[in-house]
Amino acid sequence: MAIRQKMLSVICCTMCSLGVISAAHAEDLITPVKTLSGGLVRPESSHFYKGYIYVSSQDGPGNKKDGSGWISKFDTSGKLVKERIVEGLNAPKGIRVANDILYTVDINQLIIVDLKKEKLIAKIDIPNALLLNDVVVDKDGTLYLSDTVQGAIYKVKRPLSKKASIEIWMKNLAQVPNGLYLDGKKLYVTGWGTEIKPDYKTTQEGRLYTINIKKKKIEELTEPLGKLDGVEMTEDGEILFSALWQDIIYSYSPKTKQTKILYQSDRKNTHVDNYAINPGDIGIIPSKRLILIPNGMLDQVSLMPY
Repeated sequence: MAIRQKMLSVICCTMCSLGVISAAHAEDLITPVKTLSGGLVRPESSHFYKGYIYVSSQDGPGNKKDGSGWISKFDTSGKLVKERIVEGLNAPKGIRVANDILYTVDINQLIIVDLKKEKLIAKIDIPNALLLNDVVVDKDGTLYLSDTVQGAIYKVKRPLSKKASIEIWMKNLAQVPNGLYLDGKKLYVTGWGTEIKPDYKTTQEGRLYTINIKKKKIEELTEPLGKLDGVEMTEDGEILFSALWQDIIYSYSPKTKQTKILYQSDRKNTHVDNYAINPGDIGIIPSKRLILIPNGMLDQVSLMPY
């Protein structure tokens, strides 16, 4: 069935000088290219690597150590290849892969998986971590881990070596970090908001911002938009990111400095346009120009064009 592009009537917002374009009303219903389901319970993160889509299932509260989480493997046709390549985790969140090694974070641990063998390599405790949320890896194998509750970013070098080092790279971030994307020496961060409370509400909503890896200089890119979660960069340099509680997928252009609503859903109506409901840590398939949207409330991942 042909997929109709969503016809959006857009209006320019004057909420701030950063430039935001907001969707007004969608007249056409859009159908996901694919929906991944079966074998997923409260999926939080999705990541594409070498023809497969890896999805983390929390199967419970995101901060509970209950051993009920796992990682699933799908092909791009939507077929479940293996329900649990790794299980016995707690609440696994962000996923990244480098050189056939999958990294994910799980409350206070870094999880490392060999994808060729589909075998757990290590669970590494991160000192004083409260709620690890995402992970990225640079070309040298150094990892950066966000801790949303602590408002910090950890730096992990040589995690499997006897010379491994773990340090808090940045702390007391005003915008507590959630999603991470590393572009060379620039780290894109989705902020959950300011002054996080025990119920995860915040004084101010989250912004998209960057941190210069070398100078640790922060640059805010957007106005406060919501409880921001996953973040990816397209082959065109556009930044895609999600707002978990607002049911929105945003697109930010570094060239024009404008933010657009790419997709928006309404969790009160799960039977219509539900592809952006409760969108977690997104991924992309660049060759197909598809965004992978974990819908935690619906136990599925929606594949949508971008």
